[in-house]
Amino acid sequence: MRRSARQPRSILRPLLAPLLALALLGPTGALGRPGGGNSYSGSSHSSSSRSSGSFSHSFGGGSYGSGSFGGPMVFGDGDIPTWLILLGLAALVVIALVVVPRYLEWQRQQQGDGGDEEPIPRMDGGTPAARRELARLREELDPDFSLVLFQDFLYALFAEAHQARARGARMDQLAPYLAEQARQALRAGTQPDEVKGVIVGALRVEAAGGMEAESAQVAADVVFESNYTEVLSGQERTLYAVERWSLVRGKQARSRPPEKVRAFTCPSCGAPLSALRGSTCSYCQRVVDTGEFDWLVTNVEVMTLEPRGALFSQGEVEEVGTELPTVVDGDLNARMQAFQQRDPSFDWERLQARVGLVFGELQEAWSNREWTRARPYVSDRLFQSLSWWMDAYKRDRLRNVTEGGRITGIELCRVDSDRWYDALTIRVHASSLDYTIGDDGRLRAGSRTAPREYTEYWTLIRGAQVKRAASADKSCPKCGAPLEIDMAGSCEYCQARVTSGEFDWVLSMIEQDESYQG
Repeated sequence: MRRSARQPRSILRPLLAPLLALALLGPTGALGRPGGGNSYSGSSHSSSSRSSGSFSHSFGGGSYGSGSFGGPMVFGDGDIPTWLILLGLAALVVIALVVVPRYLEWQRQQQGDGGDEEPIPRMDGGTPAARRELARLREELDPDFSLVLFQDFLYALFAEAHQARARGARMDQLAPYLAEQARQALRAGTQPDEVKGVIVGALRVEAAGGMEAESAQVAADVVFESNYTEVLSGQERTLYAVERWSLVRGKQARSRPPEKVRAFTCPSCGAPLSALRGSTCSYCQRVVDTGEFDWLVTNVEVMTLEPRGALFSQGEVEEVGTELPTVVDGDLNARMQAFQQRDPSFDWERLQARVGLVFGELQEAWSNREWTRARPYVSDRLFQSLSWWMDAYKRDRLRNVTEGGRITGIELCRVDSDRWYDALTIRVHASSLDYTIGDDGRLRAGSRTAPREYTEYWTLIRGAQVKRAASADKSCPKCGAPLEIDMAGSCEYCQARVTSGEFDWVLSMIEQDESYQG
């Protein structure tokens, strides 16, 4: 969400940076298993990175193995005394938390309230709070709104926007979805000949709001972590990026159905964007760049942009978060009862069997570098993300093996339902060998004999119209033929879209336990 210049966030950052830098110094890593610890940050400074006892990987760059920053701080004769450093840190805390806010408040009072500014919708931050605000959007204004489809829309628009940065591409045709300020931010810097391989590794709705009566628009702040490749004069470079996108949408707008959510057309009449003349559609003669009809990105803040590919670091580091208590939604019982009333055929044991099938297929597909085997059981987004990792391992002539995997427990954590999808979030307790070998067969990290215990939060989705118990059969849920799926996620016999959740539960997201917020 676009913020007033009087807000202190940018002023406080330089003061807090030294504190954050010290707080983040510590051993981190990322898991080698599928979906395990892909923090997409490429550094030990990622709050979502996950430690593993085998091979450390991180989307976009090398995470640090044990001992990188974890040792004690020892000062020699010429070093600064520890008490002086602590005193300086204390002074920074006082300045950041007391002096600066009071100065900013005094400055605001001197400048006046700026009553002529456009009111900014109140934004509730944090994943659970943002989810509640978006639930209000569905319940009070737009019954067709779906968080699953909203994420699909964001993934698709992010890729479309970055590909449109290429030389000769017509980014202005995306004006109904990208405001001028957002397009300028995306164009800043070198204009490549081509942008390809856009992979969104993580997406977080950080804040949402605007539901109060005086607001004309709802709003959301979304943070993307991504990798993409730019081609300039025949040279390729892979970039790791963190971007915050601020979006608004008119309260009268209505969400599109699943089959149209990834199609970028005139948001008023559906005409091709080539019919756009400035900000007006030549078919319906409507001005379509205001957010009146669909989500509009008003601003793009590039927080990090660094040339990095996938780097792997070896190191024995401990699991992080496995011992944490399970995060359970406070409304779980009520939501589960409502879900079971809509689908009396739901059976918890059958769902557990389905999860066991998905778990086993993922381990086999990952370990044998045959990722297409996992295609029937994961959503398009998750398949794309983990395919990138599989290719990264292959390029480095490595293979991560998760052998003898078994689930030791499953806990239900959250139930979400909308017009289009049901979503169940579970915490999976599991154990497996986890080691990495080179193409020459030599052990590079981990252990071939000592299994590791871990936990992860899995979100499974299924079409809301489906009313039957989960299946653990390796057959097409529509035609019953042996499960052979093409790269589009469709059965090769009956062409049914198996991976969309239209027939059975598919895995949509894997989140690490130390970063899961509920």
